[in-house]
Amino acid sequence: MTNIYKSSLALAIFFTLTACGGGSGSSDSTPKEPENAAPVISPIETSSVVEMNSIDISAQANDSNGQISTYLWEQVSGSSVQLTNIETSTVSIETNNISEDETAQFKITVTDDKGATTSRNVSLSVIDRPDISVEDISIVEGDNGLTEAVLTVSLSKSWYSNVNFEYQTKNSTAISGDDYQEISGTGTIVTGETTATINAYVIGDTQYSDIDSVEAFLLQITNITNADNETATGTITIENDDMSKVEAYDDLKTQVVTLRNSINEELEPIRTNDDSNIEYFIDIKYTNIDLNNDGDTDVLYTSSESLDHIKHTQSNHNIYIFRNNVGKGFSLEKLAAKSNGVEFEIADFNQDGLDDVYIAESGYDLPPHPGHQDILLLQTANGGLEDVSSSSLVQILDYSHGACNADFNGDNVNEVFIAKGGSIKYLINDGQGGFSIDNEDKLPMEVLSFQYLQDNNLLTPDLPWNDYAHLFQISHWNCQTLDFDMDGDKDLLLGGTYNANVDITNYYGDNVNSKHLILENDGAGNFSYSKDNLVPFNVHSSSNPDTVPVSLRLPIMDFNKDSCPDIATMSTNYQLSSFNFYINDCKGNYELINTQLNDQNYGNGMVDVLSDNQVVFTPWVVGNDILSFEYIDGQIEQKTLVQSDWYDLSPAVFLFIQR
Repeated sequence: MTNIYKSSLALAIFFTLTACGGGSGSSDSTPKEPENAAPVISPIETSSVVEMNSIDISAQANDSNGQISTYLWEQVSGSSVQLTNIETSTVSIETNNISEDETAQFKITVTDDKGATTSRNVSLSVIDRPDISVEDISIVEGDNGLTEAVLTVSLSKSWYSNVNFEYQTKNSTAISGDDYQEISGTGTIVTGETTATINAYVIGDTQYSDIDSVEAFLLQITNITNADNETATGTITIENDDMSKVEAYDDLKTQVVTLRNSINEELEPIRTNDDSNIEYFIDIKYTNIDLNNDGDTDVLYTSSESLDHIKHTQSNHNIYIFRNNVGKGFSLEKLAAKSNGVEFEIADFNQDGLDDVYIAESGYDLPPHPGHQDILLLQTANGGLEDVSSSSLVQILDYSHGACNADFNGDNVNEVFIAKGGSIKYLINDGQGGFSIDNEDKLPMEVLSFQYLQDNNLLTPDLPWNDYAHLFQISHWNCQTLDFDMDGDKDLLLGGTYNANVDITNYYGDNVNSKHLILENDGAGNFSYSKDNLVPFNVHSSSNPDTVPVSLRLPIMDFNKDSCPDIATMSTNYQLSSFNFYINDCKGNYELINTQLNDQNYGNGMVDVLSDNQVVFTPWVVGNDILSFEYIDGQIEQKTLVQSDWYDLSPAVFLFIQR
């Protein structure tokens, strides 16, 4: 049984082998190659880099059954960067400027020598540097000195290292040295902080807000390290907290009205109780002056109180100062001195560099014209005015009317000339503001004073008074100084008079009717007469022949800007007025180029010289036209100023036209 089984098994195996080719034929014994394994890339940690910097990223790869043949790096996402060495295991990545932090993706692909590839993505955190900025601020400038302006330099986020910069102020509409103090330097925002401060300084002033409007300057930072931007700029706006000129002038006008009402209230009880021979009235005058030597035009306010028609005296009120604080308006101060003078001469009479005031006083301005003591006010160191009349002036009651001043004798101090109708007064300054009279030694009195001719027996004694009417009518009511002959010293211009009924001739027989007179200075303060220096003027043809037009305003101009003194004159009979304009040929000769006749009274009105070629005359009668005369292209052009033009005038003239 066993043998039979074994035989059958052997036979089965035989047939099986035969069917599988295992017979006696040939066989292949070479082993089959194993499958190629792909390269393996080791994990790559996420790296970080600050924008605008470079970083190298390396890949570690191996191949278990071969070699690495190539590397290839490429960017998958994120802001564009520059890649170099992309076919090596280490790639160099240079980042650009970005606006915020971001993550960029890159892919590394590795290929082995049998062509098998493997890729891996790599993340790179790109860090945006902080932005730097300078705060814009506004600051009120203040009235004087320096006002600190603190500017903040800020980072958009803290940083891991110091942020350094340089800073410098720059002009915009504000000007360094005038509006702000220039600064420069270096600054640092330290590690972990986000701000630093810089102190700038604004220069305070009180200029009118419409002249010194809102202005600005810049703080610029440069050479910045570790920040995104190369420069940054902040704006410092300077706010002007002052009045405009219009506001200041209107406030001044309001103050004057208040003062005048106060004086009226003060006088009211006296008016009620006093006798009828006293006439109470307030006649106001205004004068420009610079007190404190600050370049600002202050105003003197003077006024009368009453006329005593029995004693022939005039009482005056205290002098007031409206001190000009420009954009802060005017402040009021009361002086002990009293005046309502006809003419105010402003000059440095005592050589201390400050404006002083000589006041030509006429006193009771009706017959018999007894006169009044002139007044001298010297400015004190604190900008006040001290009355030194009793110690510095000759004590004499005089009917002073017009006045002018200049250094006539070359001693660097100003003398004063007083015109008072048919006589004059020449005051010599001792250099300290002390004055003495020196008429006869310095002036051709024979052509200036009828009284001088009488006193010195220069008239024929047996001739009746009427025979000298032509001499008696010679009068000069105002004067001006000028270097008419361009020889370097100041000469005298005396305003002329016109009489329709008398042919006025002087001591030498020269016709002086309707003629201004120029007296020539020899440089030592001695004046001489020449008929060649008589300057004719025209008067209004409708003037009442029984009135005498006199020349009261004589501003010196330079119409054609040739540096030779031209002249404008105003003559009036206190009813009608005439304006005459003259050009100097630079040799001392005057040509009348224009006459303007006006049917209004410009009497003792004020004059404002706005420029070399433009002058404004204000009327004596409130409500009459305010006239501007301007020399343009060889012609005198006249216009009437409207209210908006008034604010271009000096403060004293502005007040005068609204009195």
